[in-house]
Amino acid sequence: MKILILADAFPPDYCDGAGIAAYRIAMALLESGNELFVITTTREKQKEGISEYKGLKIYNIYSNYNLKLRSYVSLWNYFVVKKIDTLIREIKPEVVHAHNIHTYLSYKSLETAKKYCNAVLVTLHDLMAVHYGKFKNFYEKDCLSANCKYKYKISLTQKLSMAGKQYNLFRNMIIKHYLKFADKIFSISNEQKKVLETNGIKNIETVYNGINLDNWSAGDEAVKNFKEKYLLTENKIVFFAVNRLSVDKGSHVIIESFKKVKDGVPSAKLLIAGNVNHATKDMQNIASNFAVADSICFTGLLSEESMKAAYASSDVCVTPSIYFDPFNLSNIEAMAAKKPVVGTCFGGTPEIIKDGTTGFIVNPFNVDMMSDKIVTLLNNSELAKNMGVNGANRVKNLFNIRIISEQYYQYYKIFRKSK
Repeated sequence: MKILILADAFPPDYCDGAGIAAYRIAMALLESGNELFVITTTREKQKEGISEYKGLKIYNIYSNYNLKLRSYVSLWNYFVVKKIDTLIREIKPEVVHAHNIHTYLSYKSLETAKKYCNAVLVTLHDLMAVHYGKFKNFYEKDCLSANCKYKYKISLTQKLSMAGKQYNLFRNMIIKHYLKFADKIFSISNEQKKVLETNGIKNIETVYNGINLDNWSAGDEAVKNFKEKYLLTENKIVFFAVNRLSVDKGSHVIIESFKKVKDGVPSAKLLIAGNVNHATKDMQNIASNFAVADSICFTGLLSEESMKAAYASSDVCVTPSIYFDPFNLSNIEAMAAKKPVVGTCFGGTPEIIKDGTTGFIVNPFNVDMMSDKIVTLLNNSELAKNMGVNGANRVKNLFNIRIISEQYYQYYKIFRKSK
């Protein structure tokens, strides 16, 4: 089958979780004998054009507008959509599968795809179709348990607060119009589906993100070299991995929690992987204030091979997002590496981590709860090992990229023949 993937960002360039998820799906479909094409965007004019990456034919379209105009240009990026129109006529795909297109490729690309292709599908990797930016303030302010009550209806006040001067009165109405050109809309967690449906998006099915278990491991030599490089050979390792360090991902709460972890496990070290930005400096300042700076290692952004070694080197992994994170890939990456995970109660993480079996679900604002669970795992290697094994089995049965790509493939077949 000839399949075209649309994604604002895509490897080998730096990309967010949506781009990584789209890449993993594309590779699994390619390995199953399908013909794969990718249309993505670049902020560097010299990179515009056609390239190949691991058997994928990638069309890079240059787009680099002022993001203050995002609430308008993301609906219809005229010059980009014009190029997409030409490329789709050239490629002649049987299926177009869009992933995050809400910045550069724009929602108008769905209508364009539908002109030439029977099967047009879209996976929403976040809540941008119904909100601006990260969705917060949906939980009870004073709740510190892992079972808070959530309010998923997004008010006009919340949208105005997040968008500010970039607010577009007609934005969500126009997005819903363009989504009608998709034969099927996919969420990446059931909890995300609830939020989308509560705010007027219909025709949704959930298909989780996945990971390739065949190549998600690190050899003993790679682990040894990694530990030596970052001076981790004598420590219990707590691993916090994100693409982009930010307060929303829990960068501040994990530092505060780690202070308490150190009280219980003096040999503990916090390993933080993610691109260096303003949040890094903030985290370093907080670490200094809590007198744990010497026990924290910032690696910067790691390659995939180094990430595998980082997970393998760790004793516990943490995913303490304080916003609605629909599906944090770090959860399944850690579980695939047979590591227990202490994860947030918000968003899709409770669907991934089985509380008490593959790790623990905590309220990230409750630093005592988080630190207690981390210390429990660091001090009980047998429990951590068993949870790690359980996690790997859960990934194998539920988040294996072959299973995920086959679920998508079945939808492709249905809609390819539907007209």
